[in-house]
Amino acid sequence: MGMSTRERLTSVELPLAMPLILEGIRLSLVINVGTATIGSTVAAKGLGEVIIAGLLSDNTAFILQGGLVTGLMAILLYDAMVALEKRHPEGYPWLKAAEKPAASSRLGASVRARRPAWPTIKVDA
Repeated sequence: MGMSTRERLTSVELPLAMPLILEGIRLSLVINVGTATIGSTVAAKGLGEVIIAGLLSDNTAFILQGGLVTGLMAILLYDAMVALEKRHPEGYPWLKAAEKPAASSRLGASVRARRPAWPTIKVDA
């Protein structure tokens, strides 16, 4: 194709893979919030202390409070990542050059040379 390995990575592969990479990061953030909550069962200080205290004392209010805070945190992290992705819908700043191939690139020149002209339709009024 006339591209080096680095050009192919930054111009083709990363822009195509970026939505899946971001989805993986969002999913891992939500899973980490849940794992940090479960960590309280092995005496780790974290998000699940209130839930464990509620389970030990049969206090439903503590359980609901801990669950709602944890769920709200996971939702806010997920929505923050979605907002960050929507802020740059065309990609990230280091991929800006990859979106518009240079006029001197061999691939761009060959595609432009082979592109047929659009037919024009004349309408008599």
